[in-house]
Amino acid sequence: MSDNTFTENTSESWWQRIKASLTGSLFGLALFLVAFPLLFWNEGRDVDRNQALQEGMDIVVSINAKQVDAANENKLVHISGYVTSDDALADETFGVIAGKVIKLRRTVKMYQWKETSHSTTKEKFGEVLRQPQLIIMPKFGRINILTQVFSHILKGMKT
Repeated sequence: MSDNTFTENTSESWWQRIKASLTGSLFGLALFLVAFPLLFWNEGRDVDRNQALQEGMDIVVSINAKQVDAANENKLVHISGYVTSDDALADETFGVIAGKVIKLRRTVKMYQWKETSHSTTKEKFGEVLRQPQLIIMPKFGRINILTQVFSHILKGMKT
């Protein structure tokens, strides 16, 4: 096996599986009962939102983006046009300056460990034996990957 693979054996008795099944069934029933009041509450919010949007559509005024009219003060207005800027944006950390832009975005990639796992399951005399296997590989990514691998490494280290 490679250095990036960790294996841990677990077992579960027949009674533990029955207990887990009953617990899951009770939890599912509780979720089912809680769903109806939540659905009613969410539908009420949807009706309120639709009424507010309809009210806004009834009073909105479309105007020219190049002219300012004092008659439209404190009204809901709709404008359409091009956005331009003569200013330069800068990122002081990296010394980047970009002229005539509206937005400057910094993208960061991190070198980190990505873990994947799969397990094999065997049933023997009413007892379930699980053998999960964890594989970790280094990679670059924009999104921070939450990993549990270091707890496995620390458990396996001898002091």
